[in-house]
Amino acid sequence: MGSGKKVTVGYHYYLGLHFGLCHGPVDSVQKVVIGERVAWSGLQAATGTIAINKPDLFGGKKREGGVVGDLSVLMGESGQSVNSYLQAKIGGTIPAFRGILSAVWNGGMVTANNPYLKPWAFKVSRILRGWSGGTAWYPDAAVISAGCTDDISESIFSESFNDSLIPYSVYHGSLSAFSIVTDSYGNALRVAPVSSPVDAISRIVNNGKFNLVSVKFKVTSTGVDDYGVLDLLDSSENVVFSFVPGREAAIDALRRPGLYFVDQPGAPGNLLGSGAVTVGDWYQADFAYDSALQQFECNLVNLNTSVLHGSVTVTVSQRTPISKVVWRTENVTGSGTVIWDELSIHIEAGGATMNPAHIIYQCLTDTAWGMGYPTSSIDNTSFTAAANTLLSESFGLSMLWNQQESIENFLQIVLNHIGGILYVDPATGKFALRLVRSDYDRGALPQYGPATLISAENYQRQAWGETVNEITVVYVNACTEKEESVTVQDIANIAVQGGVVSQTRNYNGIRNVSLAQRVAMRDLQAGSTPLASIKLTATRAAWQVFPGDVFRLTWPEYGIDDVVFRALTVNRGTLTDGQIIIDAVEDVFGLPGNTYLVEQPGGWVDPSQAPAAAPYRKLLEAPYWDLARNLSAADLDYVDALSGYLETLSVRPSGDAINYEIQAKTGAAAYEAAGNGDFCPSATVVSALTKNTTAITLANGIDLDLVTTGGYAIIGDEYVLVSAIDAGAGTATISRGMLDTVPVEHDAGARIWFADGSHGFSSVEYADGEIVDVKLLPATGQGTLDIALAPADSLTMDQRQYRPYAPGKVLVNTGTYPEWIGGTDVFALTWAHRDRLLQTAYLVEQNEASIGPEGGTTYNLRLYSELDALLRSETGLSGTSYTWSTELDDVAALGADGDIYWASVVSLLRFEGTNNSTTIVDDATVPLSWSCAANAKLSTADKMFGVSSLTLGGTGDYVSTTGLTGVGSAWTAEAFIKSADIASNTAKQIFQFINASGYGFDLLVAKNTAGAPDSTTTRLRVYISSNGTSANIANNVYSTLSLGTSIAGAFHHVRCTFDGAAYKFYWDGSLVLTITSSSSVCAFSKVAIGGNSGVAGQTLLGYVDSFRLTNAVRNTGNFSVPAVDFATNGNVRINGRIRFELESVRGGLVSYQKHNHTVLREGYGFNYGYYYGGQ
Repeated sequence: MGSGKKVTVGYHYYLGLHFGLCHGPVDSVQKVVIGERVAWSGLQAATGTIAINKPDLFGGKKREGGVVGDLSVLMGESGQSVNSYLQAKIGGTIPAFRGILSAVWNGGMVTANNPYLKPWAFKVSRILRGWSGGTAWYPDAAVISAGCTDDISESIFSESFNDSLIPYSVYHGSLSAFSIVTDSYGNALRVAPVSSPVDAISRIVNNGKFNLVSVKFKVTSTGVDDYGVLDLLDSSENVVFSFVPGREAAIDALRRPGLYFVDQPGAPGNLLGSGAVTVGDWYQADFAYDSALQQFECNLVNLNTSVLHGSVTVTVSQRTPISKVVWRTENVTGSGTVIWDELSIHIEAGGATMNPAHIIYQCLTDTAWGMGYPTSSIDNTSFTAAANTLLSESFGLSMLWNQQESIENFLQIVLNHIGGILYVDPATGKFALRLVRSDYDRGALPQYGPATLISAENYQRQAWGETVNEITVVYVNACTEKEESVTVQDIANIAVQGGVVSQTRNYNGIRNVSLAQRVAMRDLQAGSTPLASIKLTATRAAWQVFPGDVFRLTWPEYGIDDVVFRALTVNRGTLTDGQIIIDAVEDVFGLPGNTYLVEQPGGWVDPSQAPAAAPYRKLLEAPYWDLARNLSAADLDYVDALSGYLETLSVRPSGDAINYEIQAKTGAAAYEAAGNGDFCPSATVVSALTKNTTAITLANGIDLDLVTTGGYAIIGDEYVLVSAIDAGAGTATISRGMLDTVPVEHDAGARIWFADGSHGFSSVEYADGEIVDVKLLPATGQGTLDIALAPADSLTMDQRQYRPYAPGKVLVNTGTYPEWIGGTDVFALTWAHRDRLLQTAYLVEQNEASIGPEGGTTYNLRLYSELDALLRSETGLSGTSYTWSTELDDVAALGADGDIYWASVVSLLRFEGTNNSTTIVDDATVPLSWSCAANAKLSTADKMFGVSSLTLGGTGDYVSTTGLTGVGSAWTAEAFIKSADIASNTAKQIFQFINASGYGFDLLVAKNTAGAPDSTTTRLRVYISSNGTSANIANNVYSTLSLGTSIAGAFHHVRCTFDGAAYKFYWDGSLVLTITSSSSVCAFSKVAIGGNSGVAGQTLLGYVDSFRLTNAVRNTGNFSVPAVDFATNGNVRINGRIRFELESVRGGLVSYQKHNHTVLREGYGFNYGYYYGGQ
């Protein structure tokens, strides 16, 4: 019917790839998964090549083809050479990529009929390799079986000794019998006994039942004993299988090869052939399992002659899983020399996990990615004990750590999994690891009570309503690599509470249901019981109590009679106070519980034949730019200030996905169709971006061939202009901070969305503050994704389209987002106006001159110190520049270093000293003599700064001096106070300066006293006299602003200033009262703090800290409360690091984004010991 011409119906796609996977080297690569399908599984334990031949992996020629080609695995060893494929493709000088595990796909086929690359994933095991120094700590306890019994998947352990003996550890004796030689098959292991004790080396393999053992060997000399032995051991170190190239004469006079299976009924020995092997010839032994017949077929072939030397069939009753390979000699020196090579073991999937004690040990000591502590800082005894316990519990973990998460957080996750406590032993200074277990004899525990404890406080016991009675643990099944869950319940607790109170715990490091059940029971036992907690203050008799220790406690006052408690934290105080503070909780392990287990079945359904959910999605509130360019002028005028519109972004989930439907709702309403969208081209950025980065490299690109220049893209929440893009090379050039966004930093791996013209839009108008729930439903030729299968995302509307644009062209000392400025340079900012209403013709770049501004726009600027304390806040700026001329003053107000007013300080009382001391030290240059009245004294129980403060507990308590008779024409008095709540009809003294007649200056806090503005709030109350005979300036004057109904519970800063024109009173940095007067306080004969020397009942019940009197005005308006104690010198230095925030404001509405940047000042700031750099 036709001409017979060939017709092209599709294409095969070939690609070279280089994957950087993780730190290397690793123990093995075990699986390659492409597009959620297993392309290869095995056990690649050394640098080498894996051949993948899966042409039908994605449906073959009629669908999306498959994967065919060679994958080079580069372990990252220290001597690793440059990969030849990368060298040929890249050219020039390239690295060998040592220290990381990487894989190179050597240009093979990756798909057919679909140009979009499917995601690749690798299953990797790293337990014994990749340690600092090359040797794993305590390797015999490092590997714990995951317990998977999946008989379908299989891993292959291969050993060709290309890594020499690095993966091996000494199992018995020494290494003296072992050496690496080069023979017919490359590197090989030579085993030659050199002493009478047995020498043996071992290596961990994936735990599981073996289906095949294949090995080559050559006997080079004989002896009276067995020539050499290959053993396979189980996790309890028992021999499961042995092969001997030649048995000793006492057992077999013919010296035939022998083999042993522990699972063979009666476990007899088996011999191969009719005589000994030929010395000097290579042999291959194969032991293959037939699952139908439940027997091993064992064959031995002479490779030099291709003649079968012997065979035997061995029936086994079961198959014991193996976990270790051992090569060993026999007992007699000169018993024979064997060269081994090319061992291959096929193991059914069982999976190996790492001992958590080893994970913690390596995190602490690894110098490449860990915390870098020397191994001498580890308490080896406690870590070894913990490792042994975890091994006996089969408590192994399989976890991934990446550098976006702190190593400290990762350690805590591991500790949470195992129920462990990591602490520094104060006696040795070493890290110690303690497991919380029921591993103690109650009768042998130390006892504490009134005789050895100073006090017991904060005793609390949970109510039943505070407990849970159902715990669900989410873990990862080692066989399926999918999340599953188990649930445990406490029936008695359910009965008490009358219903189920459930919590879910994510323990994704756990790999099997048995361990997940045990951990769920552990957490339920702790969470379902109303346990007691207590804070103990002990004498040095409790010096041996460490975190995690258990002890017996008796405290009659609380009805505690010989109850076991466990220490959570231990504070050993100082050498001088002799006190140890212990936070403890009632130990849970002696308590009974009634539970049952419910294992939840896996619910995963393969979605590959139906429309799939979009893997990457993003919701946006439409910016004004999009509305202005997509709505008519009439419709744009109709848009209300409080309105917001939804935009959506979605990456194409599969090559046949066409577009997607938007379903949205608010509140409890049902989802409704809200529009449609096209898929958005997207990729990830390879390297981190600074605020100035414009050239980027892309990876994981999807639909990049659809991107055009001149439009915007989005990284995080920052809009950028796409100036150039090379989809093939994976590079792009961008301009930063478009529209209403500003340049920000982005991590490597951040996703970029080429969104201009490739987003979904909903014409539904939403109000400010509304939360919109959204589901995106991709469509293919088979239909649209069921809404029940679509993940939900949400967005809160925030008037984005109506907000003013942030300023552009921000320069710091004429530089664009510089890293540093000169050490003594005055900090100066400039910027350019922006106007959303005028910026609708083209995308305005950051470096362009002023546009606008929009009417009514001003700017807010906040400046922060190197300790990130707010130093200066400017509002209502209308220009385009700011110079920080008051930086020194602002730094001094922070109190972080020297005091620029130090020469004017009249008195400075920091109330530092020992508990109950009545010695008051004045730190001013010319100190005054102060004394304590009644029961005023120093206390270490509470303070704002340092170790102590002044405590005032009863009638007539205060401190005073008669050494000061007046203040200057301008002055500042201030202190920190912490008071009990001020009772109604009560006033309490803060400080007073008075003469013999009781006149001068009195500052109090009062509530509902005579003349008060109201009866409920606390206010400052003031009396001021300039004539010395009456309160002529202020008589019973209350602060204009209230301090609130209660001031109890925290320290508050109070300050009064006199500048020759007015008295100003501040509470926590805010002005609350101004009294206009040009007259200063009259001469006085006494200064009192915390009480009234004439009215005993006005003592401030509480604490006073850091009183300071200065003959200078320290501020003229609101200020930041000092975050550190007052300085005792005048050595002022400017900030070593400055952070600023700059935003636009219009009608009370701030810009959608603000500029937030930190700049270093060359040299040292007031944070001593930290050099901030520069050139």
